[in-house]
Order: sequence, then structure tokens, then C-alpha cells
Amino acid sequence: MSGISPVCAGGVTHDSDRAVSYSDTVASRRAGVIVVGLTLVIAACGSHANHAGSIPPSTTTSTVGQSSSGSPLAFREALGEVPYGTTTAHTASSCNGGRLVTAVAKQTPKADIVLADRQKSSCYLLGPTLLTDQDVGSADAVLDPTTSAWTVNVHFNDDNFAQKVASVEVGKQVAIILDGVVQSSPTVNQGIAGRDVTIAGDFDEATARRIAVRIDPASASRTPQTPGA
Repeated sequence: MSGISPVCAGGVTHDSDRAVSYSDTVASRRAGVIVVGLTLVIAACGSHANHAGSIPPSTTTSTVGQSSSGSPLAFREALGEVPYGTTTAHTASSCNGGRLVTAVAKQTPKADIVLADRQKSSCYLLGPTLLTDQDVGSADAVLDPTTSAWTVNVHFNDDNFAQKVASVEVGKQVAIILDGVVQSSPTVNQGIAGRDVTIAGDFDEATARRIAVRIDPASASRTPQTPGA
């Protein structure tokens, strides 16, 4: 990852790698990218930047782990993003070193919550759960032969992703969460369809396989995929 770019309006920060458009026909996928159906656009500053700083002070620190909803994978609208910060320098525009992350017991599907990303560089204010892994058919570690990058392909058995996320969250950031940690937060572009979601984030093979098994235990017995090989 290239680190955190200068603060956007309202105190929201974003990874500089996010100022790029991606398509399911593009072979190259950079860290922090989710590729779904037709196209997802990673925006330099999210459409909800004005919500930054609205992380509720009453939230309590959480250790990384499965949310209280019982689903390791979840999708939530990202309402704002602030720097992770430190535990010694408390500011109104940071997550105070993760102290404002919502406790696992309070990470209920209908609640607004605060979660950190896996690099612990940012915290996100997130809306209610849009979708979980309930309808996932499979998840597999995939090696991109063009970029030599490891990703995780998640296949849904139905059209719930398109109906509950892609069609209703156009122009908004959607956080992809695994075990209470934000993997990335792409902006959804209009016209997305399909049942496959690709999660990428500077994974090595071991990490990609671990994530795939966490979402779909059956993937442990399958050989990682290499498209075109």
C-alpha cells in the first residue's frame, strides 16, 4: 500500500491507490480493490466525506473477531473515514488508535458501527449490514497470472449482491468486512451485475487461502485457481 494521502474535505482520508477505475475485463488489480460484475470505481474522496468526524464517542474498543451477527463476511455502506491515529494523541478527527472501534457485542446488523481497516491506518463509520455471506456458494484463492497477485473470488448463489448492494448503493462507498475488519471500501458504479466478487488487498498465498477458508470452509480441499493457466 502507498500509505495515506492528504486529508480530503471534512477530514476524510483515502489511500492514494483508490483514484483508479477497475473493470472485470482488466487483468491488473491493485491493493484494496473489489471487482464485481461490470465495474467498480475507487474514488479519491468518498461521496460521504461530510460524515467524517461523526464517529460516536460512546463506542468502545473491540478486538478483531467475528461480528455479533455471526457472519464472517459482511457488506455495509461506508459513511465516513478518519485516520486510525494513536492511543496517546486523542483528537476529534481520528479513531484514537482504535479506541473508537465498536465492541464485538455491539456490532449488530441494524446498528451503525465503527471498524478499522486491516492495516490500522483508517477507521470507518459504517451503516447497517446490507448483505452477509449467507448466500455465498463458494470462495477460492485465485492467483492472477498477469500481476502475480493473490485475490479471493467469492461466488454468490443468487442475485442478492446485485439487488441489495450494487443496485441500491450506486455512487456510494461500500465496505467489505471480514471478521470485523474492513478489507476495502470501493465506490459502486452504475450498471454492476453478476454473482462474483473479487477481494484483493496485497495478499500472499497463505493469506488469500486463509480468507477463502474463513468464508467457505470447503475451499480448504480445493487447489487455488490460476485463470488462464
